[in-house]
Amino acid sequence: ARGATGKMKHTLLLFAVVLLAPLARLYSAEPKPNVLLILSDDHSYPHVGCYGNQDIMTPHLDRFAAEGIRFDRAYVTSPQCVPSRASIFTGRSPVAIAMSRFSAPLPREIKTYAEALRAAGWFTGVAGRMYHLDGANVNVAESQTVFDRHKLVTFPDRLDYVKTGSGSEAGLAQFREFLDLKPAAKPFFLQLCSNDPHRPLNTHGPVKHDPAKITLPSHYPDTQLVREDFARYYDEIAHFDVFFGEVMAELEKRGLAANTLVAFMGDNGASQFRGMGTL
Repeated sequence: ARGATGKMKHTLLLFAVVLLAPLARLYSAEPKPNVLLILSDDHSYPHVGCYGNQDIMTPHLDRFAAEGIRFDRAYVTSPQCVPSRASIFTGRSPVAIAMSRFSAPLPREIKTYAEALRAAGWFTGVAGRMYHLDGANVNVAESQTVFDRHKLVTFPDRLDYVKTGSGSEAGLAQFREFLDLKPAAKPFFLQLCSNDPHRPLNTHGPVKHDPAKITLPSHYPDTQLVREDFARYYDEIAHFDVFFGEVMAELEKRGLAANTLVAFMGDNGASQFRGMGTL
């Protein structure tokens, strides 16, 4: 959305402001803002250039932060993707909504803020990497039977558009399809998820970050294998940064940027360096 100066106002690593700003305008005469929440996967704040990392290549995210708001005290509710994403969608603790296990589906009676936006006239969706709230094991035959019997898969009922895919190319294609399907008179909400930099750390062409030149955190052993692992991790983040830039360019191309609130955050921290826990 544009402020008094006419400059674009973005948010970085933020959830609450993106939620509260459009809700505050539900009953105003102003055009309703679009809301785009972009999530990277297993990604922490020290691993973005704008947070002081001089090794990592994130020019699009750094520009985004410079033009908007960078949050230095934003926290997730859990170091694991499913409970953390459940909190992001509901604003509630994982324990309070029975989402403390990795394979849990979000109970149908627990409402999400996307549903509130949909009821108020927004075209809503989720796209890109699996959003994790309809059960992680639904593709296992025994689990599928139980999920079907008890109607545990709920997001196709909650939102207008629900698609998942692996890789930035699939996510970008779904983003464009979502915008093509959006009714012209409606604002939109979309949670757009990326696989990067989740393991496995797939290289995207030649390695961009030189293992010999990066600065390791002081608590890591300085070995060649650790350096190579960090370099591949940084390459994944650089790949995500390109995807992020393409998404922002698509908003500009379609004339949607001026009235779109954009937020970026990591879903649950850099778990590839510490393992995951269920709390």
